Amino acid sequence: MSSNLREDLDKENEFLDKSEPLNEERYAHIDNDRLVLYVVDYLEENNVEPTFEKIVVAAYKLFPKRFSLLGFPQYPDAKTIYYPVMHGSYKKKGWLSGNMQSAFHLTSVGRGVLGEVLSVLAGELSTSKAPPTLPSRKERYFLDLLQSSSAFQKYHVGRVDDITEMEIRIMLRTRADTPSEVLKHNLNQYLGYAAVADRPKLVEFLEYVRKSSKWSSLFR
Repeated sequence: MSSNLREDLDKENEFLDKSEPLNEERYAHIDNDRLVLYVVDYLEENNVEPTFEKIVVAAYKLFPKRFSLLGFPQYPDAKTIYYPVMHGSYKKKGWLSGNMQSAFHLTSVGRGVLGEVLSVLAGELSTSKAPPTLPSRKERYFLDLLQSSSAFQKYHVGRVDDITEMEIRIMLRTRADTPSEVLKHNLNQYLGYAAVADRPKLVEFLEYVRKSSKWSSLFR
């Protein structure tokens, strides 16, 4: 094993070891399928590849009451974590992409559901057991506003270098002083709306914004 690989593994292990559990009251009514989405995002946001093994460790560290082994609370229960990962990967849900041999990642639909989870964990929203299946009038309205935004219009005609930070913030219904967690929450919600509404151009644009190194600092 190369020294660089060993160093990366040591950093990941240290990060997982230091992960702190979330307030149990916040996630008491969130189902395991949705908690796993939070875990995958948590790993991705901290540059840790979400392999199944790392998802198991992170899920136990963040939500020990939910994902510990029955009778042995000091150990994670991999089976309890396996089923939500598989549920999220089913085509019917489509919240996760990937497999056991490589890693799992959130899809656009999964990011939309994650937005709801983040709101519940922040105490802003009560949880809902069922994910959205059809876009509401409100969601279509916000998607139409997004499509008419100057940021999207510039992207649509190939002028991505001309998009400003303020245009991104306005597009996400935020201000110059809005914290990054709110920006991230709104972006995830828009991704979910666009995926459910089958608006592929908007999904493509929002994924560009999310992944672009130019804008990554806005969502950290």
